[in-house]
Amino acid sequence: MRFATSKPHGLPVDATVVLAIVLVACADGATGPENPNRPPIAVSELPAQRLAADGSVKLDASVYFSDPDGDALTYSALAHDSSIVRAFVFGPEVSLFGKNRGRPWVATTRVTIAASDPDGLSTEQDMSVMVEAGDVGFRDEFDSQPLSRWRLTGALAEVEDGTLLLTSSHGSVGKAKRELNANMFDWELRTRLARSQDSMRIRIVASTGQPVVQAIALDIGPGVLVEGNATNYRVLFLHREGGWVVAGAGSHPAFATLGEVLELGLYLRNGRVGVTLDGQPIRSEASVDHGVAGVELWVLPMDSASERKALFEWVEVSGTVP
Repeated sequence: MRFATSKPHGLPVDATVVLAIVLVACADGATGPENPNRPPIAVSELPAQRLAADGSVKLDASVYFSDPDGDALTYSALAHDSSIVRAFVFGPEVSLFGKNRGRPWVATTRVTIAASDPDGLSTEQDMSVMVEAGDVGFRDEFDSQPLSRWRLTGALAEVEDGTLLLTSSHGSVGKAKRELNANMFDWELRTRLARSQDSMRIRIVASTGQPVVQAIALDIGPGVLVEGNATNYRVLFLHREGGWVVAGAGSHPAFATLGEVLELGLYLRNGRVGVTLDGQPIRSEASVDHGVAGVELWVLPMDSASERKALFEWVEVSGTVP
């Protein structure tokens, strides 16, 4: 049996080829009168999110949406309560940032993510987002899980009988740092501490989280020279351009005795930064108000000795929030 090749009547051979290509393209999913454009679809459910205050999470929106016509999709995100969470989109990536209200709280809102094709057809999904903020200030008695929230740099740390022993390692400055859940103002940093060895100083630091004046600190111990005069305590500011700058210094008999357990305070309120000893002010200096965002405990060796140790019975930060 023989089959004759046919073509539409009156069309040249080349036109027949073009028509066949058009028919194949239409049958392959292209949009047109017989294949209208279809909107994107959700292919899986957006998962609920749980963030810490100032925490963040990223989602790949392309995992949760698809286009039945194979069109490239663009994405958008809307936080229904921007005082709880913020949402930003870059390509298919959606970033969520938990807000911090400066006090302990738990709040939940919805975030809507939408996917759109080039013709503007879209579909969207909601997800639940919970944001949690713990206590802003803290008091650490070093009695249970003592170092879980402290980050060590150049230091070794151990706890004995409710006392933190912080040791500088290899002659370097030893540091223990803890962040706050929110920036506090009109604050006070208090601790009960002692130097266990000579040739060392202890520094307690309130980091501000600000770009210019980055920290306020109190040094205690021998060998602190200010303008050629020997002192045994000083207040310092860490400036972005000038490093540590002395704001005020002096001498006190309590700081001269090795092993003396001292209750010290460093505070900033009403435009003055000050030092307290056993709850009584011993010095204050005029200052611009700066909040406190974190606390650091330093051990500073004054020679090449590989180990210098400070003792901290407790550390406490309190203040107000905006």
